Order: sequence, then C-alpha cells, then structure tokens
Amino acid sequence: MMKNIFWVVFLMAFLSGYRGIAQEAPSLKEAYKDDFLIGTALNMSQVEERNPAASALIARQFSTFTPENNMKAALIHPGWNQFNFSQADEIVQFAEKYHLKVNGHTLIWHSQLPMGVARIQDADSVRQWFTGHITTVAGRYDGKVYSWDVVNEALNEDGTLRKSVFQQKLGDDYIVEAFRLAQKAAPHTQLYYNDYNIEHGKKREGAVELVKKIQAAGVRIDGVGIQGHWSAGRVPLEDIEQSIVAFSALGVKVMFTELDLSVLPSPRGHNTADVNQTAGYADALNPYVNGLPDSAQALLANSYAQLFRLFMKYKDKIGRVTFWGVDDGQSWLNGFPVRGRTNYPLLFDRQLKAKPAFYRVIEAAKGGGSELGRGGAWDTARGWAEHADNGDGTFTNPVIFADYPDMDVIRVGDDYYMVSTTMFIFPGVTVLKSKDLVNWEYCSNAVPRMDCSKCYNLDSCNRYHHGQWATSLKYHNGLFYLFFNTLDDGGFVATATKPEGPWNLRHLPKGFHDPGLFFDEDGRIYVAFGYNTISVAELDENLAPKGPATVVFKGDLAGGLEGSHVYKLNGYYYLYSTYGGGNGFQVALRSKSIYGPYEEKVVLRDREGLNRGIHQGALIQTQTGEWWTMLFLDKGPFGRMPSLQPVRWEDGWPIAGVDGKGVATYRKPNVGKAYEAATLPTSDEFNEASLPMQWGWNHNPDSSSWSLSKRPGSLRLTTAKVVADLPHARNTLTQRMFGYYSDSVASTATTKISFSGMKDGDEAGLAVFQDPYGYIAVRKVGKKFRLVMVNNGAVVEERPLEGKEVYLRAAAVFGTGKARFSFSPDNMVFTGLGNELAMRFNLSIFTGNKWCLFNYATKGAGGYVDFDWFRTGPK
Repeated sequence: MMKNIFWVVFLMAFLSGYRGIAQEAPSLKEAYKDDFLIGTALNMSQVEERNPAASALIARQFSTFTPENNMKAALIHPGWNQFNFSQADEIVQFAEKYHLKVNGHTLIWHSQLPMGVARIQDADSVRQWFTGHITTVAGRYDGKVYSWDVVNEALNEDGTLRKSVFQQKLGDDYIVEAFRLAQKAAPHTQLYYNDYNIEHGKKREGAVELVKKIQAAGVRIDGVGIQGHWSAGRVPLEDIEQSIVAFSALGVKVMFTELDLSVLPSPRGHNTADVNQTAGYADALNPYVNGLPDSAQALLANSYAQLFRLFMKYKDKIGRVTFWGVDDGQSWLNGFPVRGRTNYPLLFDRQLKAKPAFYRVIEAAKGGGSELGRGGAWDTARGWAEHADNGDGTFTNPVIFADYPDMDVIRVGDDYYMVSTTMFIFPGVTVLKSKDLVNWEYCSNAVPRMDCSKCYNLDSCNRYHHGQWATSLKYHNGLFYLFFNTLDDGGFVATATKPEGPWNLRHLPKGFHDPGLFFDEDGRIYVAFGYNTISVAELDENLAPKGPATVVFKGDLAGGLEGSHVYKLNGYYYLYSTYGGGNGFQVALRSKSIYGPYEEKVVLRDREGLNRGIHQGALIQTQTGEWWTMLFLDKGPFGRMPSLQPVRWEDGWPIAGVDGKGVATYRKPNVGKAYEAATLPTSDEFNEASLPMQWGWNHNPDSSSWSLSKRPGSLRLTTAKVVADLPHARNTLTQRMFGYYSDSVASTATTKISFSGMKDGDEAGLAVFQDPYGYIAVRKVGKKFRLVMVNNGAVVEERPLEGKEVYLRAAAVFGTGKARFSFSPDNMVFTGLGNELAMRFNLSIFTGNKWCLFNYATKGAGGYVDFDWFRTGPK
C-alpha cells in the first residue's frame, strides 16, 4: 500500500474546491500511522458490508473502529443469563478481515441496559449481573478486542459521580471494581474510562481524581477517552490542551473517542452529549437542508485543522482519535439534540466524498493546516501563520515567507505569473502562478539543468552565487519569455507556449546585467540593463543586439542602480528600477523616448519595520484597473521575500505603499473574484514517480545516482563520487526554508532515513545549507555507524548509532537566525545533538538557507540511503 499521503491528489482536490472522491483521497491512517490510531464508529450495516464503497473507504482510511451500539449491554446481554454474541462476533470478523483494531463500547454504562436491570432493587443481584457481564463479555473477546471502554459517562458536570443504578446499588467504588474485573478477564486488552465534557474544569478534575483512585487501588487503567462532541468555530482548544497534559501526567494515554464537530446552531443552553437531553425542532435550528455553504465548509475545515495541529503537538500522549461515524449521513447529530436536522459534522459527505475538512486534517499530519483569517491564517493560540491570506479580504506581507527574490510578475488574462532567482539550483528558474497576487502555486521549473559549463556539475568548480538571476518575464504574441543572465556563462532565454512548459532554453550571443526585456507596440524589441549606469539596447528577433547599447541614465541617489523593468503607459517609457541592498529603495525613471532623457522619482523608500529596504520588482495592473507592485524584502538567513504593495498614480508617477511606507497588512487586490487561500507545499512522502516542484538539486543532478523507484515510497540517494565535504557533494536535494510570520516559532524539517546500504566513509543526513552550513547525519566508520552533528565542516558531537534507521530533525528560528539539530529512534522523543548553527545570508551562496537531504562519499562511491519522507512545519 502506498504510505502516508498522495500530495498530488490532495493539491488537485484542494485547488478544485475539495471535490475529490473519497476512495481516491489520501489515507488518514497512513498519514497518522507514526502518530496515533485513526478510527471511526461503525454500525451493523457497515460491518455487514452492504455498501462496497463504504467498506473500501473504511479499510483505506481507518486503523481502528468502535461499534456504535452492538457491543453495548442491551444487545450483547439482553437477558439475565442470556448472551447474544452474534453481532459482536461479526464485528470481530470484520476487523480481522481488514486488519482493524476494535474498541469495545462499552462494558458499563447507565444507558442502553437490558430491560429490567435498571429496576433491580437488590444490590446483590445488581452485583451478580455486573460481575457476570464484565467477566463474560470482556473474557470472550480478550485478545480479539484491542481496548474496552470499561466505564462510560459516570460523572456529572461538577465532577461528582452520576446517580446511576450502579452507583446507587454498588457504591462509589463500583468503577474501581469494574476495572478490576476487566483486568482479570481481559489481561491483553487496553482498559479505558470514557466520558463527554471531561475536558472542562470541574468534570476534568473529577475524572483526574477517578483515575487516581483506580490507580491507588492497584488496578490497571490504560487511558482516558474524551468524546469530543464540539461545534465548529467553538472548539475549546485551551481546555483540550490542559486535559491532555493533566491526564497524561497520570501515566495514561489520552483518546479522543467520539469526535465530531456540529455546524448547526445549538438549542439555547444545550452543551451536553447526554442522550437524555433533547430539544424541539425549529427551522432556525436546521439552516442547511439543501447543502453546506462554502463559508460553513471553511469554518468546519479550519476547526478540524486547529484541532489536529493540537493533537500533533501532543501525539506522544495520544493513543487514538476516533470520528463518531464515517460520513455525514451516519452521524447521530442528525437526530440529536433535535430530531430531523441535516448536519455535516464529519470528514466525508453523504456520497462518501472527502470534504475540505478531510484535506485540512491530512495537511495537519504534515505539520501544516493553516486557518483562514486572523483568527484565520494567524493561529492566535500559538502565534504563527502559514500563508499571507488572512481570510477576511486582507493579506499580510511577505506574500510568501521564503526565498523568492528578484521577481518579475506579469498578468496574462486572469492569471498572474511570477519568476524568481534560483541561482545554482536545478531544475530552477521557478515560475509561480496566482489568481489574486496573494495566493501562489507552483507552475513550472523552466530550466531542468545547465550544461554550458562543467561547473554546474560541481566538477572542479561551482556556480555558487554565479548562476541564474534577475529574470525578465514577458508574454508576447502567444509566447512566454524568460530572459536572464549569468555572471560567467552569459545570457539565456527560455520560451514556451504555455507557462507550465515545456520550455526551450537557448544561449544568447550576449548577456545583460539585470535585463528588462521589452516588446514595443511598433514591433521593436529592447532591453534595459546595467548596474548604476543604465543602458538600453535594441534587439533583433533572435534577441541579439542590433548595435551598440545607449547609456540612458546614471544612478545619482545612491550606489548600485539596477533591476530595471520596462513599461510603457500614456506615451511614457518607464524604467522601474532599484537602488538595492539592505537599505534599498525603489525608483521610477520616465521618458517620452526609450533612449531618454529620463527623469527620476523615488516611489517607495521605507527604512522602518517589516518593509525596511523594500526594493526591486515589477508593476502589475489587475483586470479591474488597480495597480500593484511586487518588490522584495531582505530577511536575513531565510532569504529575500516578495512583498505586495498597492500603487497609485500621482502626476504620472507610480507611487507605491501608503503614506510613503510599505504596507504590512492590507486589503487584497481586486481581481473581480475572491479566491481561496493557498499554501505552497513543502513536505513530501516520496510516493510519486517524480519529485514535486518545491525540490531542486544543488547544481545539476546525476540522474544515475538517485531514484524514487528502487525502493518505492522512498528517495534513494547513491553516492556518485568521492568528495571532501557537503558543498562539493552531487545530488544534494534542496528546498526553500519557509517561515511562519513569527520571530520565535521554529521552522522544522524532519526526515526518516534508512542507512543499512551505506559504505565506509559515507555521510548522509539533513542539512541547513548556506555559508556557514550545518547538519545532522549518519556516518559510517568501518562497519560501525555514528550519528554526527557538523557545524560548518567541523564535527561538534558524535555518538554511536544502532539499528538500520533513524529520524533526523532540524529547526530554524527566523527571529534568532539560529538552527539546531536533533534525532529520535521512534519519531516521538527527539534528543538534541551538537550546538546551534548561526545562520547567515552570505553573498558567497546568494540564496536563503535551504533544507537539504544528502549522501556523499569520502572513500568510495556506491553506498546508498533511503529517505522515507520529509516533513516540515512550525514548532
């Protein structure tokens, strides 16, 4: 079975309005298989497989299930000495067929008792029934049922014991006795206490005292089940977190046993899952008879994303998360607390199709799953955001919190395209696509490799800080153009009929510094270029100079005028240029002639806060006539990031920002339609036949020495040549490091590496790469393996390593510029190794720090490692 997550399917569903069919969706149980069990509640129709599509969905999505009613006392023990195990046996057989774990629900509950038990007046008779029921039922299924809810819903809201028949006839110790009997009858079964609202105050305190009482009696209790019947938009995250901490401190696992999130209004005063508490019907309490609107879908999805991010934070303390039903049509909330309503509380709809909430839960397994809005993109409880879209019609800069510098942006129809510098990373010259200038997706990596010099192969030389940069993006007569320069190898142009490619790369006769390609309305072609001295040259149809260039302007406000993009509007030619660097600012030059003379105006100079030094980019006009500019921010070790700013025209000049300052949070551009928030992918399960577009190799890859097929579901890196250190290693796989709009929240990358195929002298692991660089890695020395942390070439700490696989993690904090490294044998508890790496943005590399997966040889080639997955997220 393919493991964890099919990200391409996820993205297609995400971007098409989440309309993927459930059977084609990613797998919940695979996504969370290293974290906790994922379960559902089943009825006998599902157990008897009356709907083959439902059976396939259950088998694919869940690792455990709880029978809704068919192992409760009223059905399994209907008479005094009469047991009916037929349905329970079917349940066990179904579980065995699909390799699912069964949670028995429930041994002792005050409700759904056999007729007459609740009316027994003799305490000895109650005890006889009580003892016989637990001993017989738990004993029959020991080893076949994974766990039992031994006692269910025994507490009042104030934490005191409910006045049930068992409490009244057997006393307050009946719960201890129930666990004692279950322990004896079912020694191989997990034993849990289960209840609703025990995440809240007094009831939680009562549950904590109950667990302590059972433990003090020397009786085993393995876990506490929090039912989790909450409402979308009102999930009590703080109470849930406090409850996880409180129960796990007692040494028991925490389960979320009956999870669903209602999207319907609650009757006044109703906040309980007590099945005896119902309310009358009213149309106002049933607003979504004809389907769930997008706003409610988003609210449900956001709430589930929040909740599962919290679960992931405490995944070592959580044993199981069980949804109370497979699909919306099965949910008990269609009839509780109001009969006849249409509710939508689960991850799959009535046609078994995955809802937006499903994909947000899948995304949360990867450390993602952002909310929409502020509360939205911003997680108020944890102080981080994953994308720029705030969900309320505003956005927050930078629009992408990662290294996308030197951008050019154009609009073609209703689509926006952006290109950025990738330098020495291939496939490179990344093109992004957007509908609203705020939410971006990958479109293509236009240049698979550069074969004009052996230096792109790290063959005795390199192209660090000397590769592709400052590309000019244009669309003309049905053709897209990417026009760029390299410091050593001259100019290039890549062309394509569609931005997704394929792109045709051609070496030009001449290169131009920071070229601004321009197709004039009279059919003539020009390029503006230069550093401090700006020149214009006319080009022929092959983009070769037709003659000498003409100097049109010399920078006079600071050093280093460059990055000129050319526009023509209302009879003026505009050179949209920058005085770059950390204190950079943006200017416009204008003239009635392409060759000048040009006059100059500062259009944005911000020396404070977020947008300090904002510069170099493009002017864009929307379909609705608005003007915007995309410039970039120098953000230290994480790189240079795009910042979207409004533009107003004043006396023929494009003035950017507001009141002379760049905006931090501002309304989104009016493009005539609203679009969903999007997050660029970063994690990868290596399940596909090719690498997703977030990846790029450090210099040209050696295609013979890496594979996604030799061990399906893993990335295999095989050493290709002997090198001295990481900067010289071929086939180092990299991607950008994304921040989370926080100075203190760490960006983390975690990977699982299998290393039994390494050779003596090999070193393989996870790096943070710039100058300096650092990494945590497996090193093979002779026949032994060592775990090492290296800081800029120096081994800081090492220790012996046993086994065949290990989990490696790197965590980088934007605010401090520091990165640290750790490892784990089980992906649960991570132990730090070595010291902190003081990251930098060094011009010797000229890109932001990158995550890297690597394997290099220092003695002999041919050793290999397998990376099972790579996952990123905030910590």
